[in-house]
Amino acid sequence: MTEKLFESLYTFHEVNQIALKICKRLQVGDIVVFEGQLGAGKTTLIKAIAHHLGYRQDVTSPTFSLINEYTIDDGNSIYHMDLYRVNAIQETLDFGIDEYLFSQSGYCFIEWADIIIPILPLPFYKIEIQHVDAAHRRVIFHRIISQE
Repeated sequence: MTEKLFESLYTFHEVNQIALKICKRLQVGDIVVFEGQLGAGKTTLIKAIAHHLGYRQDVTSPTFSLINEYTIDDGNSIYHMDLYRVNAIQETLDFGIDEYLFSQSGYCFIEWADIIIPILPLPFYKIEIQHVDAAHRRVIFHRIISQE
């Protein structure tokens, strides 16, 4: 079961407003998966969310490292994962993804999460980013309560 929390059209200049709206829903321990085509703005939105949560340094895509960990102002962490190059759930288990997914001291932000959706603890959030045109994106923010 999926609960749609909001849908919004935005420009690059409005990404911080969208990030703030998302942050108001999040709590430490939450998992958020980000869906969208290459170049849709997943990492850009994660950067803005991380800033609002209290991370003051540069956020980079963990495409090759699989995971970047950022410590935020309150001492909690953001675990930013990019599973684009992962081919099997076992690969994620080998690098210890379950430790991050069940951590109560951080937020998990996961790009290209399709491969691990079946093992994600419920509930979790899903953010869909759709490329509308050169200047606009559509974001749809869901809470996933069950996987039916």
